[in-house]
Amino acid sequence: MEAREMVEKDITQLDRTLYPTEGLREIARGKCYTVYDDASREQAIVMVELHPKKSTPEITTIKLKRPRTKLGWKLIEYIIEGLRHCRTLIPFVLENESATKFMEYLYRSRSRSIESVKTYAYAIKAFCNYVGKGPDEILGECLNPEGLQDEKKVLELSKKLDDYLGELDASDYAPISLRMRQGYISWQT
Repeated sequence: MEAREMVEKDITQLDRTLYPTEGLREIARGKCYTVYDDASREQAIVMVELHPKKSTPEITTIKLKRPRTKLGWKLIEYIIEGLRHCRTLIPFVLENESATKFMEYLYRSRSRSIESVKTYAYAIKAFCNYVGKGPDEILGECLNPEGLQDEKKVLELSKKLDDYLGELDASDYAPISLRMRQGYISWQT
């Protein structure tokens, strides 16, 4: 048996030990993940092997609000497949509603490119790290108590984005890279 097959077999066994899967319906399975429907708890359970090169698989379990549509389930798979080479971003995207909504936009209105998932997720995560807040929190701060866009707060966020791009520029990023990064983040905000 090849090493990869052994790891995949181990993931299946770990699925059952890390999170009881009895009574759950398997929705999807890939080389590094399994998605379950936990209808009784109204949850989707996503199990992902984070570091495939390690001798012992490191599996993370992500609990999400259960999708009500086929598109919702498909979107989970799209995100995981898009981030299969940078798996530590999977929880970041799936656990932030705004990031997931943006990935839905990419899936439905853009090219459905798997590479776009990684590119945008990485850019958004880097900006969030710079600001010290998650995407849901950043976008939530741009709304007034009625849930409408607050122009003053949007301007403040634009200033933070400009400061971030200035830091990248000082780190010798190429001008085209800066413009691309600005575009990736601006689509989200």
